[in-house]
Amino acid sequence: MKQHSKYVATLIALILAVNLFMPVSSLAQGASNDTQRNFCNRFSEWNTKIDRPIADREAKLEARRADRLEKLTEKRKDRDEKIAENRERWSENRDEHFAKLNERAQNDEQRQAVADFVAAVKVAIATRKAAINAAIQAFRQGIDKAIADRKTAVDDAVQSFKDAVSAAEAKAKADCDAGIDSATARQNFVNSLKAAKEQFKADRQEIEKLKDAIKPLIDTRKAAIDKAIQDFKTAIKKAKADFKAVFEPGSEDKDENDDDDNGSS
Repeated sequence: MKQHSKYVATLIALILAVNLFMPVSSLAQGASNDTQRNFCNRFSEWNTKIDRPIADREAKLEARRADRLEKLTEKRKDRDEKIAENRERWSENRDEHFAKLNERAQNDEQRQAVADFVAAVKVAIATRKAAINAAIQAFRQGIDKAIADRKTAVDDAVQSFKDAVSAAEAKAKADCDAGIDSATARQNFVNSLKAAKEQFKADRQEIEKLKDAIKPLIDTRKAAIDKAIQDFKTAIKKAKADFKAVFEPGSEDKDENDDDDNGSS
């Protein structure tokens, strides 16, 4: 599942890299006296310079989110198909192996031993399959929740920033309409935008902490799959020992590491 954690890390970088603040910098830096004096006269122009880039960046963010979610869905589909193909191939190989075992049976006791072995193997495989499927499903649900939580946190931070900008714009317009000195109205406006930017930075720092939820998901999934594989190997080892006790008395301890399908899916 390395691709999932890589995807989430990329998504974090994408979200947090969105620069919503270039209009603030352009307004706050290098302002001439003429710009300050004409702030109220050009206020609608400043509004456009601030609002339009924010809307454009939001649109790009949504497009990239959709693209990355589509890629994640496709990767999951590909992995599921690969697992299904492997399981089908191994099932065919097992059936051939079981048929050969039946051919070796010379009496009722041996035929019963084969039947017991086949049943034990099938139960072990079904148990392993269910455990691995559950681990994968739980991991994916955890990843989806982490992505959704982060998306909500980012959307909230962006909305808060936009609300702060709108409030600053409304205050600046009110100041200009009230006849407050244009330079003073401009400075108050810039100060409000800077405060909005700093608050967004603080929100981003909190959002960064959400990525810590990913590693426990990876560790939990790995532990569950490792346990499923080990339980499977233990069950197969016992099934083989019981089988050999009938077919090959005294050889039960041989081939201890010869585990069916390597226990991997």
